[in-house]
Amino acid sequence: MNGIIVYGTFHGSTKKCAEKLAELTGFSIIDAKTAVNMDFSAYDKIIVGTALQKFKVHPDIEKLFEVKKASFSPDKTYFFHVGVAPRLPKYFQMKLCDIKTVYLGGRIDWETLSFSERAILSVISFVSRKKLKGFDNIQESRIKRFAAEIIENN
Repeated sequence: MNGIIVYGTFHGSTKKCAEKLAELTGFSIIDAKTAVNMDFSAYDKIIVGTALQKFKVHPDIEKLFEVKKASFSPDKTYFFHVGVAPRLPKYFQMKLCDIKTVYLGGRIDWETLSFSERAILSVISFVSRKKLKGFDNIQESRIKRFAAEIIENN
């Protein structure tokens, strides 16, 4: 079985999840920016992953689904997302149709954020009384379960 993992990341968390999935499945991995020009017909399995930021999926993943949607059939495509919010935006859920979707958790790396992102998160953290600095709920067990499901569904 051959497969590919395509990801779009803002600050690196999605890439780390994609790398772990690649390690567990043996699939190759590629950034979504490059994947727009690919032919996916040679792959038995396609895993697509996105980061969520400001209630939107990564723009490279948006573009990928606009250009290559026909390549992503529900019988061979899997989708994962990472971010603080566990739900995909409704507009994007409609694009996925019947594709299996999994939330792998979220992570905020304060060091990679811009000044404005830090300011916004500080306000949100204060108002919601939730500690967002150092937030990390990505669990390797979720990634392992997701990889096992993909491998088992030959």
